[in-house]
Amino acid sequence: MNGGRMNRMTKIVLILMAFPWGCIEPFEPEFSGDISRVLVVDGEITTGTGPYEIRLSWIRPYESGISYEREAVAVEGAVVRVLDSEGNTYLFNENLPGEYGSDSSAFRAEPGLTYQLLVDTQYGRRFESVPEEMPRVVPISVLYASYEEVTLTGVDGIQRTSDGMQVYADVNSQEGPLYLRYEYKETYEITNWGSFFYRLYLEGYAIYVSRQPHDSTFGGARWPYATDIPDFCWKTFSPPRYLNYQAVAPRSDGRTITIPVHFIPVQNDPRLTRKYAILVRQYAISRQTYEFWRRVELQGDYTGSFYDPVPSRIYSNVYEVDREEPMAAGYFFLSSVSTERLIINREDVPDIPFYYHPQCQFYDVYADVPGDWLKLYSMNTECCFDCRVCADQTAEKPDYW
Repeated sequence: MNGGRMNRMTKIVLILMAFPWGCIEPFEPEFSGDISRVLVVDGEITTGTGPYEIRLSWIRPYESGISYEREAVAVEGAVVRVLDSEGNTYLFNENLPGEYGSDSSAFRAEPGLTYQLLVDTQYGRRFESVPEEMPRVVPISVLYASYEEVTLTGVDGIQRTSDGMQVYADVNSQEGPLYLRYEYKETYEITNWGSFFYRLYLEGYAIYVSRQPHDSTFGGARWPYATDIPDFCWKTFSPPRYLNYQAVAPRSDGRTITIPVHFIPVQNDPRLTRKYAILVRQYAISRQTYEFWRRVELQGDYTGSFYDPVPSRIYSNVYEVDREEPMAAGYFFLSSVSTERLIINREDVPDIPFYYHPQCQFYDVYADVPGDWLKLYSMNTECCFDCRVCADQTAEKPDYW
């Protein structure tokens, strides 16, 4: 893709097209110039606040002898629209090469309406998605966490047990079946040790950040850092999209269904040491969307490793108008969204060990107390001392904290 960027769906499609498909007839369209390139669609609209984004790429087959990443090309100059069942058409503008966004003030998807993606390329090729109804919103009844021992599979494939907080979402499945997926955003509070050390300095202690006392590698008897260091910082991050999809059968007894969403370990992890928050987004999706991701999950992850089941054809809901052969891949997703936030305090979590960040154990912080040197802390960068200088942290407290 132009600029060295390649969207998530393009990577998935390229991996799956390169995989030996066994007895299943592979998807291998013949290429003879631009007219035969395959369009990869990665787009989603939801009932949440936009703007929505649709990414478009051209790809060539494995047999071309050119690596997929170099051959994936952004689809520029296309006319991208979404049509609803009431006859409204919403234009998506190209913000970056191959990336088209909606106007959030003009378009917000609604449950019960049907939506269709329309793409006209500058080469005169036209693509459409199969019209699909926006699912109804499925609220999260309760979002909560419990302290548990769970078995996790590491990147090395070995299973290990770990203690921590398991986050669950309860949903009512009286109307079903339901097909759901989950995303989340995490925020946690970080102690800013520099604030504590500065208080000692103001009380008359000499503070050294050194390998040994008087070895003034970072500082010395004089305070070398900012004097307005806050007590805490906060770090917020969202993991890359991952496959957490659930099929929920209906229940007639009115009871809710409990779905595990995320696990936070207590060992060798800083997130639960003070205060932690997780914002969970629950998306209601169609059965076809669920089947699409279920098959992707069964056939391999995004990095190219694959599981044991024999692959099956990956269905796409996008097709090229007036062409019989499949010249489009990827998916145009519709999902309704429900959002809840959970806050976990330190006192909610038993047996939290003191956490030393791996990058903060090379240098020591000493205080010159009467008759001796007192080792206070270990660090190797100023980020470990004043978290405001860390690129991924902020001293601005979240408004919900």
